[in-house]
Amino acid sequence: MGSNKLAVRGKKAKIIIKDLNVFYREKQVLENIDVVADEKSLTCIVGPSGCGKSTLLMAINRLLDEIPDAHMRGKITVRLKDESFNVLEIKDSELPALRRRIALVFQHPNVLPMSILKNMEFPLKMIGLRKEKIDTRIENALKQVHLWDEVKDRLHSPAIKLSGGQQQRLCLARVLVMEPEILLLDEPTSFLDEGLARRIELLLLELKKKITVVVVSHYWDQVRRLADRVYRFG
Repeated sequence: MGSNKLAVRGKKAKIIIKDLNVFYREKQVLENIDVVADEKSLTCIVGPSGCGKSTLLMAINRLLDEIPDAHMRGKITVRLKDESFNVLEIKDSELPALRRRIALVFQHPNVLPMSILKNMEFPLKMIGLRKEKIDTRIENALKQVHLWDEVKDRLHSPAIKLSGGQQQRLCLARVLVMEPEILLLDEPTSFLDEGLARRIELLLLELKKKITVVVVSHYWDQVRRLADRVYRFG
């Protein structure tokens, strides 16, 4: 693994990964990985297919726990607000709250089998947000991903009827509505045409002014446009 360390001067580290090793049964997928992502910056992970880029994202917010026979060792230190802790030591009961603050959007859209509106409402209702705040957050998030004008008149339609690119943006909006501190994105523009991809890139440039963003990408032009720090796997 190589890295192009372009740390933003004066910014604190938000994520520090040290000697991370990940295994699927007996197969080692990541070996002695060191990665740093600064606050209010965008870090890109690049490399060939199968080198463990997506696995790294799932390790950061412990979604890797949901994969049978996957296990990991090492240290992933995360700073949320003013508290720093090792993610690998978080109790299982604390994982839902952790994943709301460290949100992950997969490359392949995973919309819920319900309406567009209910997809957006679901996480907000889980935290007990009031109806008037829910409506405002949903509209703002859908506008951020340039989806509002396309769906505002059919919010009660099944989300599964959206195109692949629309589903991908809906999944991004569904995590943005929770206002995470860290956003993990696996190939966020892979299903989008060039015009929409550039608009999402502009959104990411805005988001990194407020939160920490980690992106897996294989588009080198995109990496050059977005990244403050780049890590090469494989």
